[in-house]
Amino acid sequence: MPELEEGEAESIIQAQEKGADRVILDEKKARRVASNMSIQPVGVARLLFRLQLDGHIEDARKLINKLRRELKFRISEDVIKEASLKAQEPI
Repeated sequence: MPELEEGEAESIIQAQEKGADRVILDEKKARRVASNMSIQPVGVARLLFRLQLDGHIEDARKLINKLRRELKFRISEDVIKEASLKAQEPI
């Protein structure tokens, strides 16, 4: 796999070995690799918005901001907006 972080590469390998059609990934390069392997990447933001939609968490945006602040999670406003729109789609 083209120069992915160990955890990302392992996630993709595990998804492939288990025959999963989705994997949780946020890094652009890892998402591209997974897509090329016919594994749909799902980002943390989309997952959080889906959890909010399903009533499992109260405020996805608040959690994303906490991730940004406390863990230096990098995500653009455009990606957050796209994730919130895609939350309607089943994961």
